[in-house]
Parts: sequence; C-alpha cells; structure tokens
Amino acid sequence: MAKNLLKNPSGEELLEFWELTENGGSQWKVEEMPGDCGSDSGLDGVTKYFATSFELCLKRQVIELLAEDFSSEQLDAQPPITVEDWYCGRSDCGCTYQMTVTLLDENQEVIEEFKPDPGDP
Repeated sequence: MAKNLLKNPSGEELLEFWELTENGGSQWKVEEMPGDCGSDSGLDGVTKYFATSFELCLKRQVIELLAEDFSSEQLDAQPPITVEDWYCGRSDCGCTYQMTVTLLDENQEVIEEFKPDPGDP
C-alpha cells in the first residue's frame, strides 16, 4: 500500500487529527509557507507547515491499520512500513526535531519502536 496514512501531515487542516501531548511556550500553530521556515517544501499541494515554540511541543497520531484496509493476514506477514516526514527549522531561532514511530498491538502495547538519532539528516 503506497499511500501516506497520516491524516493532515503538513497542517493544511490546522491541527485536525493530531493529539497535542505537550504544548509549551507559544504552543503549536500552523504557518503559511515559506514563512519563517524560509523555503517552500517543493511538494505539490503543501502550502503550510507546523511550527512550535522554544519549549517542548509534542503531537501524536494513532493510525488504525485494520481501518486503513490492511487485513489481519497482511499484518501477520509483517509488511515493510516506510515512514517519511518533512520538517524545516525556522530562520529566526534554533530548533531540535525528533520523531518516534511506534507499532502498537490491539492493547496499545509497544511491539516495535523506531527513533532515529537526532543527528541523522
């Protein structure tokens, strides 16, 4: 299945579909590109991006794979899952970006977790 399962991945629908789990400083917001990011995404249809403040801000989205047309048999076969994300640091201040992808079972228990090294591009 070659489609992005994240709903509202770039903020085109503001914060719809995202659970804000940490909302420090001036908090989560959505800005128009290029804005303080300083550049366009280069992706067709992407005109907005998520922005946060100088304090810790976290957002979360749970994707129900069975509800996304995966069958139990497909999931039992452990299909490869590709995760892609686009982010941009603001031009007016420093930032740290982190992403964690967690595969959960039906009881929300962690099966596997992917957390790239913050130094990786």
